[in-house]
Amino acid sequence: MKKRIVIALGGNAILDKDASEIGQIETIRDTVKSIMSLDPSQNEIVITHGNGPQVGNLLLQQIFGSSENNPTLSLNTCVSMTQGSIGNWLQNEITNEMNRENLEPKVVVIPTRVLVSSDDHAFVNPEKPIGPFYKELVSDEKENHQYKYFEDRGWRRVVASPEPLEILEIDAIGKMLENGYIVICGGGGGTAYIRDSYQNTLIPTDCVIDKDLVAEKIASNLKADVLIILTGVNNVYLNYKESNETILKKVSVKELREYIEEGKFESGTILPKVKAAVNFINNNPSSQVVITSLENVREISKREVGTIVVSEL
Repeated sequence: MKKRIVIALGGNAILDKDASEIGQIETIRDTVKSIMSLDPSQNEIVITHGNGPQVGNLLLQQIFGSSENNPTLSLNTCVSMTQGSIGNWLQNEITNEMNRENLEPKVVVIPTRVLVSSDDHAFVNPEKPIGPFYKELVSDEKENHQYKYFEDRGWRRVVASPEPLEILEIDAIGKMLENGYIVICGGGGGTAYIRDSYQNTLIPTDCVIDKDLVAEKIASNLKADVLIILTGVNNVYLNYKESNETILKKVSVKELREYIEEGKFESGTILPKVKAAVNFINNNPSSQVVITSLENVREISKREVGTIVVSEL
């Protein structure tokens, strides 16, 4: 029986060193080879992806290339644009790889809208970093565009990152999956919308939703067997890079929740991933989460790798 697998792929796994279009596609080509080791002929596969570096760079192009006749596009539209570009690159490289393996290349990209709440505290306290690092701030950028910045190994722009409430395209995602397609969706955490109940309309809003939390929402709705969350390290660690650093190999959701409450994880990096793992297992007690590096994906079908989160040990 086929397993249903949802993969959360980080934007940094797409934009590694070379920010050019060709450089990103070459990185995706290597990424796809790892993902294909999960064998789409034997498993149902959904791929979500981040877009932090890409949407930040696109915003810079918007700002510095703007004019009266070519005005700057919104963050919401830039998220939508990177959903399309990255999704298309992934789709094409997966198609090529499936052709090489003599598999029917059924791959679809579903641009995804995500419902958020206008009352979410993230709109008051933006914390999601996007775009490049700056050694120092250029005053014109800070004053003229009214952006907020956070200092961490340099200055970086931060935007609101509200909790995802509903995946508006989830039925379409499920139907494509049932019809044998590899589905690419939830790109960049999806484009965010707020529902106006009085006028029965959806209003686009400027923010970047965490792609791991959106991946969890998609995986829970699809009742996935496995949620794979990819990051830059092979495992989750307690007290990362400190003298008392501890590697987590297999952990129960109860134990992981306690570590979160004790503040054992960095808020901007691994914390959203472990929160997504807890949420998913709470909703799907018979399933599991694997948090690991892209390099380890090829080993997942052969042995236990990374940090595995389950309901009970």
